Amino acid sequence: MNKTTACALLFMVAFLWGCGNVAQKTVLVHLGPFTVVGITSLLGALIIWPYVMWEERSISRLKIDRSCRLEHWIEISFICIFFSGAVVTMQLGYGGTSVTNAGFLVNANVAMIPITAWFLAKERPNLFVIPSAILTCAGIWLMQGARFDKFNEGDLLSFVAAVLFAIWTPLVGRFVKAHGRPGFLTLCQFMVCGTACLTYAFSVETMTSAALWQALPELILLGIIGKGTCYLFMAVAQQHASSSVASIIVSSEAVFGAIFASFILFETITNTGILGALLVSIATVTIQYPDLKFDGMFGHYARHQPVQKQPVTNLSPPPNVIKPGDMCDRLVIQRSKACGPPYATGNPGKLQAD
Repeated sequence: MNKTTACALLFMVAFLWGCGNVAQKTVLVHLGPFTVVGITSLLGALIIWPYVMWEERSISRLKIDRSCRLEHWIEISFICIFFSGAVVTMQLGYGGTSVTNAGFLVNANVAMIPITAWFLAKERPNLFVIPSAILTCAGIWLMQGARFDKFNEGDLLSFVAAVLFAIWTPLVGRFVKAHGRPGFLTLCQFMVCGTACLTYAFSVETMTSAALWQALPELILLGIIGKGTCYLFMAVAQQHASSSVASIIVSSEAVFGAIFASFILFETITNTGILGALLVSIATVTIQYPDLKFDGMFGHYARHQPVQKQPVTNLSPPPNVIKPGDMCDRLVIQRSKACGPPYATGNPGKLQAD
């Protein structure tokens, strides 16, 4: 997979997540947030299980030593903790604010990831990352009506989720680039998050069969597509794209979420909000431009440059080389221990005359 394919995969993730943002809001009418996160995470684990089995068989067939040592399990544990915290706070945030606000606030992590990726994954931000992050922050601010006094509890929880995602994203990128096995890592995240959330939900939330049946469409959408498919695609794509690029491309899910929320939930978007969505879209395109355009342009320019020939200089021959004008008519046999067998120079016809 090249960088172009990885970016296309990340765009697909953004679109699918944008579709699922509405479901994250409507499912809370029937079930509690911890129940939703627990069920959808375990559904995601069930969906990606065949891929993980295929991935492990491929590693075993190629005889690649990718067994998880103690330091690998410690790294996986930190990834699972930050993933669980981010997903839970995001789900709680959707219950306290609009789909549009939650989507854009969660994706504020694009402004933080260049810094966290620099410290955690040693990924130096390129020239286009900082302007793209600034554009994204400006778009989020405009989506809030260009004011800071409209933040409520749901907005705050969504922003906390953004901070946790900003730490989680470079940790995942560093792990899959160093050790591979994106399916195995994604499965570990879902199993830990789903088990912990369901265990807590059984003690603090009410769950009935009627509520589960009414929430079944949203659970399938969030579990199979939103978690099982999207998080796996993101982990695979992060093997070929940096954490900063991946986060800014995926942040376009907020634009798709706002569009679906306006059609399904009739959430209104002001002119200022539309301008903010436009800035986020511009930032998403800008971050890809160096990889998708500049590399191809410069590569084409380099391939069609004329080869500059070096001037030929008249170098004097080494002393052990016989010049054509100085060749003798008789056979000259030179023996050299350094050169190996003897070699002859002269006129073969003159040798017969002698």
